[in-house]
Amino acid sequence: MTKLFKYLKQSWVAIFTILILLALQATTELSLPTYTSNIVNVGIQQSGIENATIKAIRESEMNKLTTFMNDSDKEKVLDNYKLVNKDNLSKEEFNNYKKEYPVIKKEIFICIIN
Repeated sequence: MTKLFKYLKQSWVAIFTILILLALQATTELSLPTYTSNIVNVGIQQSGIENATIKAIRESEMNKLTTFMNDSDKEKVLDNYKLVNKDNLSKEEFNNYKKEYPVIKKEIFICIIN
């Protein structure tokens, strides 16, 4: 047994890494059924997903999404959202949006669904 540990001493980093990766793999494999049951229970049975589209999105995130769309899809999406910022809104409208979307205080632009 001591001879075995003597040989393993040289590669302790690799053994430790393997053990960590095995633990990570086991954790992710055991959590997958929980995620699947949540999708079925909350999302389907209890009607937890009211709408498939998002109500508001940052302009930077919208740009990332439209990067991979073809022109007709991009046009459909952009026709259904409007760009909202401090400059193109009255103070009252901006305050209303600020109540509903608090992140608009930090972000310069936000796209809201029409």
